[in-house]
Amino acid sequence: MVSSLSVWASSETRQAHSVARLISEEKVVAGQSFAVGLHLVLEEGWHSYWSNPGDAGTPPQFKWTLPEGVSVTGPYYSIPQRIEIGSAVSFGYASEAFYRFEVSQSNSSDQRPLLLILDAEWLVCEKTCVPAKHQFKLEIPRGLQSEPAPEAPLIARFQQLLPQDNPEMKFRVQEQQNEVSLRMQTSETLEVLDVFPASDWWVDLASPRIEKQSQEFVFTFKKKNSKGVPERPGIVVYRKPQEGSQLHAAEIVLNENPAALAGLLSAFAFAFLGGLLLNLMPCVFPVLSIKVFSVLEQAGKGKQWVRHSSLIYAAGILVSFMALGVGLAALRSWGEAVGWGFQLQNPYLLVVLIFLFLSLGVSFLGGIDLSWLQVGAGQSLANQAGWTGEFFSGVLCVVVASPCTAPFMGAALGYAIAQPLPILLTVFLSLGIGLAFPYLVLALFPQAARVLPRPGRWMETVKEAMAFPLFATVIWLLWILGRSSSAFAMIGTLSGILISGIGLWAHHHKKQRKIRWGILLGITGVLVSLWMVHRQMQNPIQASGSSISHGITWEAFSEERAAEASKAGKWVFVDFTASWCVTCQVNEEVTFGSAGVRDFIREKDIVMMKADWTKADPAITQALKSYQRIGVPYYVVYAPGSGKGRGLGEILTPKIFKKAFGES
Repeated sequence: MVSSLSVWASSETRQAHSVARLISEEKVVAGQSFAVGLHLVLEEGWHSYWSNPGDAGTPPQFKWTLPEGVSVTGPYYSIPQRIEIGSAVSFGYASEAFYRFEVSQSNSSDQRPLLLILDAEWLVCEKTCVPAKHQFKLEIPRGLQSEPAPEAPLIARFQQLLPQDNPEMKFRVQEQQNEVSLRMQTSETLEVLDVFPASDWWVDLASPRIEKQSQEFVFTFKKKNSKGVPERPGIVVYRKPQEGSQLHAAEIVLNENPAALAGLLSAFAFAFLGGLLLNLMPCVFPVLSIKVFSVLEQAGKGKQWVRHSSLIYAAGILVSFMALGVGLAALRSWGEAVGWGFQLQNPYLLVVLIFLFLSLGVSFLGGIDLSWLQVGAGQSLANQAGWTGEFFSGVLCVVVASPCTAPFMGAALGYAIAQPLPILLTVFLSLGIGLAFPYLVLALFPQAARVLPRPGRWMETVKEAMAFPLFATVIWLLWILGRSSSAFAMIGTLSGILISGIGLWAHHHKKQRKIRWGILLGITGVLVSLWMVHRQMQNPIQASGSSISHGITWEAFSEERAAEASKAGKWVFVDFTASWCVTCQVNEEVTFGSAGVRDFIREKDIVMMKADWTKADPAITQALKSYQRIGVPYYVVYAPGSGKGRGLGEILTPKIFKKAFGES
């Protein structure tokens, strides 16, 4: 036996205050699974790291090169130690560490020696840290029967220190505002020593508060943020009195994660309510003129028309929300910092919307024929042009409404954007259902349309009147374009509108055969506008500085500056806003247009900061994300001395503003 083991290829390195060896537990039989491990022996005072390194350090990295038919799972980490240096808390190993792997073979007939190659990187720290890197090669003989290797007792010792799933332990979570409690129910007599949170559980790493309540242990952590509890939040380390000092560890497994489930259900409900309230937000007003005219025109067309048109309009809303969700998820996966309403940060889209709303307004006045786009146009039930218009209006509703955030929406979207794609799309679908809900009700009860006045000649007057809200939207979009790009881009777009206007005039002189010239000039106007915007996009964006609005001096938002002013003893107010967010503008006009609020700001000497998200700004996106929000408006207050912001929500009034600073 000894001679057969002596031919093993040892793999060892000495570096970074450690001796590292890749070892196997046995000479193996072909097709049999077995364990290998990387064993570190560390100099006194030095340590390496667990899977969650804590406040400092990094876990080890492993990359295997394996023969065909061989696979490796792991690493599996043994029970760590709590290592505290000053105020920093790390989880790792002093003296020695062992990282275990399980090797499986699919080929049961190959008798050749098994060559395993491991590229490993690890960090060894005292007061300073030294990285180590080495390629280990381990050749293991295969035989007709397994034989223990010299290192087998060492591997067996660390095997006892691996956390296990313990079916006798039942875990559940209770979340409070600033704390989260993990409750462990067990019938065993135990001495709990410590709890080590996993790297994806965002809690304070300081020792949790451990309490014994009857047959339950309660571990209470301070929250770092409001992210949900993962399915496997970490491990609990304990001893059994009858076994003396032998350590055991159990994986904390939440078979049914009530926190995550509650988060999903809450997000679904909040998204539905937010979508429903979005119908009342100023953002939706530009599209209301189109849909109101459609509903009035449908009043005399029978139940089938009302039902079908309402369902198709709702379908346009739902499809658009799903497309937005997929777009956000795709951009997120590519590393882009995006949020709700990101599409109106794009000047090219603004130009398209300007010409679209301008065309719709002109068509309402009879200047051009867009019956293939208009919602309802007197077509029969089978006319597909009517259905195209209904669906298009639902899409347009989402495009114009999405930049703003209604009450309840912020929390739901902030939760959704950090979740996997299926959950994100579920929340977006709920938001769409909320926005489409009035029309779904109308589809279910089409007889409700009977209360509307019957169509008549007066409808033509109403239709013409509806053009003016659309022209108002064009003015608003031009203003946004000027803010998000430049005044020259806005002038270029107005020039394009002028060219298109000449084309419209030429189009009306049909008898003079100028129709083609009219269409050509209209297209030229759009292209001129896009070209001017493109030219301005080449210019570097200058960092925004202080500004004055409503007689208030606003500093450009900076998290560092806000925290610094707060720690210096000042109140700080941050307004997350954007020019394209109508709700933002309404909130600001209502609140900061008040002389009482302006006097209050001067009396309190409040530092007023504006996080202007009109243009894409990754720093503002990240700041919103830290408050579990992905859209504007949102408002934050820093109390004197705190250095940290506290979110107020999406709605702002003089009363809410003053109350945030301790005034009733």
